[in-house]
Amino acid sequence: MKVKENLRSGRVNQKRRTRLTLMEAATTLVAAGKKPTMQEIAEEAGASVATAYRYFSSADTLVDDAALNVLVPTVDEVVPNEDGTAIERISRVEEMINSLLLKNEIAVNLVIRAYAQEWLDSAPDDPSPRPGRRLEMIG
Repeated sequence: MKVKENLRSGRVNQKRRTRLTLMEAATTLVAAGKKPTMQEIAEEAGASVATAYRYFSSADTLVDDAALNVLVPTVDEVVPNEDGTAIERISRVEEMINSLLLKNEIAVNLVIRAYAQEWLDSAPDDPSPRPGRRLEMIG
C-alpha cells in the first residue's frame, strides 16, 4: 500500500499548501465541467502526478475531498479571532459541522465512503487518509 503524506510532521506548512493546491486544482477542473484524472489535476496544480498520489490515492478521492473542502468554512469564519471561551468555540464548530452534515448529507456520505475505503485499503501504519478539521478550528 502507498504511504500517504503525513501532514503532522516535517514541512507541515508546505505539505498543507501542496494539498490545498491540489484540491483547488480539482475544484477548478470540476467547475469547468470535467471529471478530471490525476494527470489533469497535477498539471493544473503545477505538480507531478507522483506528488498528487502522495497526498491522495485516486482522482476520485481528491475530488471528493476538494468538494468537502469547499463546503467547510474557514476557521476565521467559524471562530473569528478565537473569540470566546473554549466551550463556546467548540459549540460553534460543532454547530457548523452538524449544519454542514445535514445540508449536504448525500455528498458527505460519498466522501465518508471514499475515506473509509481508502482506510480499509491502507497499511495498518499509514497515517489517516485526511487531516482533521475540527481541532484546527477549536485550537
